[in-house]
Amino acid sequence: MNDQEIETPADHVRHASHAAHGETDKKLTRDVALSVTVMAIIAATIGSLQETESAHALGQKNEAVLLQTQASDKWSFFQAQSIKKNMYLIAGNADKAQHYGEEEEKLRTEATELEAKSREEWEKSTHHTHRQHTLTLGLTLVHVAIAISSLAIFNNRRLPLNGALALTVGGIAVAVGAYFF
Repeated sequence: MNDQEIETPADHVRHASHAAHGETDKKLTRDVALSVTVMAIIAATIGSLQETESAHALGQKNEAVLLQTQASDKWSFFQAQSIKKNMYLIAGNADKAQHYGEEEEKLRTEATELEAKSREEWEKSTHHTHRQHTLTLGLTLVHVAIAISSLAIFNNRRLPLNGALALTVGGIAVAVGAYFF
């Protein structure tokens, strides 16, 4: 036996690889390519929805903070008017005290309304944030499915593709569920 007849492990792997390439299921390769394309479109769509929810959450949080700041300003002004009213009451000037008392009530109402609006915006923001997190989970499932799909070609088996398709359906269900729960 000479050196040319001895097959090394590397030669064996190379021959097995060539043999496997010759036996690749063309239909499986096509199905994986088509599935990955569809999964990528689904992932892009869910990602876009996720970004939209993120923008809504951030915008409404900003609005809530702005409204709360305005409410705080009203409360500060309310306190100043209350002090003035009490000073005029002590000084015996009932007309001025009444004037500041009326302004005080108006400011209390405005501040309370601003605080209520701030809470509403904050709750909306929280809802959008929850939706964004749910969409992130759905998107992650689809991304994992795309990665698993490639195993079908490497293994020349449909099982990883079928698992990836099931995972994609799960990702879609989670994403759709973000708008109902």
